[in-house]
Amino acid sequence: MTYFKKVRKFLAISVITAMAGLVATGCTGEPMESIKVKGSDTIVNMTQVLAEEFMIQNDVSIAVTGGGSGTGIAALLNGTADIAITSRDIKESEIETIKEKTGKEVVEYTVALDGLAFVVHPENPIEELTMDQLKDIYTGKVTNWLELGGHDQNIVVLARETSSGTHVFVKEFVMANQEYRLMPYY
Repeated sequence: MTYFKKVRKFLAISVITAMAGLVATGCTGEPMESIKVKGSDTIVNMTQVLAEEFMIQNDVSIAVTGGGSGTGIAALLNGTADIAITSRDIKESEIETIKEKTGKEVVEYTVALDGLAFVVHPENPIEELTMDQLKDIYTGKVTNWLELGGHDQNIVVLARETSSGTHVFVKEFVMANQEYRLMPYY
């Protein structure tokens, strides 16, 4: 079995196990006929494939939608989702808020790990950036490649929308919780 197939099988088992527990007991202790899954765009496609396989094997309907990790967590809070998929760890404050508002315990399962890459155009002479340089770019302290030894050109910065786990990760781990400069989000 190839590495990819082994990982996919492990992920399928992990997610299906989590879904099976939810189907068996539901959030209220009652059997469920449908499951609403919402959250991270990073893993929404994988989750949809796993949900389709789970639906084939079980008499349950699963609706999977994206919108970002924060959207998934908010959906747990307002009762519009049974499972949140996130590309970041859920915060203790979010766990406490969900428990306070809904009376439900949050159980977190890691089903995959992903990576994050920062890239520059191949014609840019900059071959690598330090974490401090990335922080300076994303906070707006550095706005021209010339400041980093590159061409005299403005730096065009792209970032995920604020509900994205990727957005939160970059803000916390690259930018030391400083605010993003004004930029378009994708």
